[in-house]
Order: sequence, then structure tokens, then C-alpha cells
Amino acid sequence: MKRAALTALLFFGAVIAAHADNDVYNDTTGRGRGDDLLHVDTAICDAQYGAPQNGIVTSATYKGCMLRRGWRFQETQLDPNNMVCSARVLRFEDTDVALNHHPLARLTLRIKPPRGAAYDTTVEKEVSWHHPPRQGDTLRVRCNPADPSDVHPVD
Repeated sequence: MKRAALTALLFFGAVIAAHADNDVYNDTTGRGRGDDLLHVDTAICDAQYGAPQNGIVTSATYKGCMLRRGWRFQETQLDPNNMVCSARVLRFEDTDVALNHHPLARLTLRIKPPRGAAYDTTVEKEVSWHHPPRQGDTLRVRCNPADPSDVHPVD
């Protein structure tokens, strides 16, 4: 079982490296199936139910599809450096500094990761002259709960 979990982890890490979430599945058949069959089964479930999205819990329907194909869901592993989070602007301050022809602002944000507790952080970021964030606005950002100052806008 551990080998199948490791195989699944390596598979998802290699094939879906751009994704922040990695679902780990264990082979329930006892036949030691490898990456090729895991890939086929995830492709079938992706086609039927849509691929699991980053920051959203993998649906019970998708997990059921994988279980019917002989793969039991173990866990979702997150890349904390690549989480898409919601950020509510608590405070906006103009620093009177421009960087690359964009004003630099000091933002106090309440970050809500897809999993885990919300936290507040203050960062200095470039903002638009025409549409600067306002108090109460909600933004999509990449965040790292282990480093609260590591916040970047989602393009």
C-alpha cells in the first residue's frame, strides 16, 4: 500500500507539477498497479466529473469514481507556496512612491486560505492608478500561510 501511495504521489508530482494540490490515492486491488493505470483512471474520472481544482476540496463523486476504479483516496497534499487564497482588504494606504509607473500601496489584508485559519498581513504592492483596491474589496491572491508576507496577485 505504501508503494502505491508513493507511486501516486510521484505521479501527480511529475505529471501535474503546475498544480498546487496533489491528491494521493492507494491501490485497493493488491496487484501493485503503477502510474500508467493511475493516469488512465484519473483521465476517465476527469472526463466524467471534471478534474479536481486547486483550492477546492476534491468532491465525493470524484473520489467515488476513483474508488470504483480501484483507488482509495488518502489525502490532498498542498504546495503552500502556490495556494490560491481569498484576501479581503482591511486597510489601504498610499505610500506616495511609484514603482514601474505604478503607485506602491501598503495593504492590510485578511487572507483566507482554501484550508486552515484566516490570518492578517500587511504587504507593500504595486497597484493600478485607475482601479486601486479599496477597503472591503476581495482579491484573489497566491499565499503561503507559513510566510504571511508572501502574497502575490493572481493574474
